[in-house]
Amino acid sequence: MISIEELQRIADAPLHSWLGTLFVSVVVVLVVTVVHRLGARIVKRIAQPYPLMSVILRYIDKPSLVVLALLALEFLWLQADDGMSFVRGMRTAAAVGSIVSLTWLLVRLAAGVGDAIIQAHPIDTADNLHARRIHTQAKVLVRTVMVLIVIIGTGAALMTFPNVRQGGASLLASAGVAGLVAGIAARPVLGNLIAGLQIALTQPIRLDDVVVIQGEWGRIEEITGSFVSVRLWDQRR
Repeated sequence: MISIEELQRIADAPLHSWLGTLFVSVVVVLVVTVVHRLGARIVKRIAQPYPLMSVILRYIDKPSLVVLALLALEFLWLQADDGMSFVRGMRTAAAVGSIVSLTWLLVRLAAGVGDAIIQAHPIDTADNLHARRIHTQAKVLVRTVMVLIVIIGTGAALMTFPNVRQGGASLLASAGVAGLVAGIAARPVLGNLIAGLQIALTQPIRLDDVVVIQGEWGRIEEITGSFVSVRLWDQRR
């Protein structure tokens, strides 16, 4: 049982004990959730006349809530007493969680923008050449942006750990061999990104183009930096 004196001490300085910190953390998450829900309803109502904005908001609804909650917890745990056990680990976990959730939010934002652009240019029309060009550019560019966001987010999350940060600093301080190895290892990824950008900008092929492969015709179904998917006349790919 917790004595009245203990409860009074926790109430006077809630962030100096694990019980008080846990209670405040739960309250903060609940407040952030309520505020986010109210704000989301207001913003969605404002965006109702704009269908494309509604698409983007639908993509970022859950990630934005997670980002706000983790940022609030990170700020809260920074104010907690340094003498409590595991507090540094909780701070690191909150920092990593904030970076991961922010990465998720940016990826979903990019996907939402791409989907909104695609919905604004339907291809179920007689003359859909311009729309197919937009679809190709949007899908390839959005996929490239998402890969870059994930790479940067992963690097930022790893840099929150002191050992990784020190190792990264020593790698940067040491000369050429490590950089050369990293560059060689990254060539396939960079090559795929560059190939995707080249396809998006020069457009030698577009989505829904009709092509003939080994005497059989089909339509281009998907374009990435590493492969092109063609749906043949008999639904083979």
